[in-house]
Amino acid sequence: MSRKLGEILIATGAITSRDLDEALQTQLTAGVRAGTALVQYQMVPLDQVCHGLSIQHGVPCPTPETLLSIDREVLELVPPELCRRHTVLPFRVEGGSICLAMRDPHRDVAGEISLATRRPVKRFVVPELRIMYLLERHLGLPRQPRFLRELTEEPEGDERRKHLSASFTLEPRERPAGEPEVLTLDGLVGAEAEPASDLESALRGVRPVDATLARLRAAHSGEAIVRLLVEPVIEGTQAGLLFFVRERHAVACCAHGIRTTSERLQRLVVPLDPPSLMQWAFRMLSVLRGIPDPVQWEIARYFSIAPPGEVCIAPVVPRSKVVNLICIWSGPGQTLGEDAAYVLGELAQGAAGAYLELAARRRISPAPAP
Repeated sequence: MSRKLGEILIATGAITSRDLDEALQTQLTAGVRAGTALVQYQMVPLDQVCHGLSIQHGVPCPTPETLLSIDREVLELVPPELCRRHTVLPFRVEGGSICLAMRDPHRDVAGEISLATRRPVKRFVVPELRIMYLLERHLGLPRQPRFLRELTEEPEGDERRKHLSASFTLEPRERPAGEPEVLTLDGLVGAEAEPASDLESALRGVRPVDATLARLRAAHSGEAIVRLLVEPVIEGTQAGLLFFVRERHAVACCAHGIRTTSERLQRLVVPLDPPSLMQWAFRMLSVLRGIPDPVQWEIARYFSIAPPGEVCIAPVVPRSKVVNLICIWSGPGQTLGEDAAYVLGELAQGAAGAYLELAARRRISPAPAP
């Protein structure tokens, strides 16, 4: 049974236990891996994460220089769809074998690639941030916003983009019909498990927020928590959006009551520089309620829907560096229930506790088999 990456990095002195705790919160709230969060918060260099992954999986980690220049003939050995699906990239041929950079160097994935290419495969492990960058660089497979971070300056050799867009570049589009009401970033949030029968019966007749808080305490994954945070618990709610904060931007994570597509949702990146309800909720770490401001109007315009009559925003803060923003909308020309701010504050506090409890359970749980 392999050791966890965090345990390896602590043992080598690369990070502290507190660093790992904060990384686990980001892993749960933003849908990135612990190693990615550690690099994004500048707690550890990317190459140290690579070294830790090599120890964890027992396979080598190629140098960045090896991966920056790859012959086109080598890239064409593996179909782009397989590279996208398994997050892998061929980078060299040695004695007839394909050297494969992999985010998850599992033998079954290597076997599938070997079968598809009719060549033996040598496995190499590469950190998530680096391989997502390489797939975009070499194959044109775009990274999702949660894999980018803003940089005040570009460190020498840094492989990531300098920054996210600092202003709205969103264009209104026609709203597709028949799309599901709950939308999430692909690969981040799955279906919420049905509550146990005893929990379901106990929740009958209670306030919607109480039912959601009970399900939060019973949540088995960060994905379940994210989905619960956009379900309506306030009277007069038309729609709910959840964002995670990355530097000076809020990146859309999940939505309820808005008919759109996951692809469009994941492109919604809201700047927190202009004064707005979202900016002040983030800065003050408190619940705010008010009429829609220009940022909310732009979000409505992006989804081609009428702006809400009222907005209520609450931060979810399990750790100082980890923040989600719950954004609740009323219907056009309508208001939310009288106790909207109080109820949303209850939900945010319950979610922060659920993230912490889940991270604690994950910290002590046994590592999965390689």
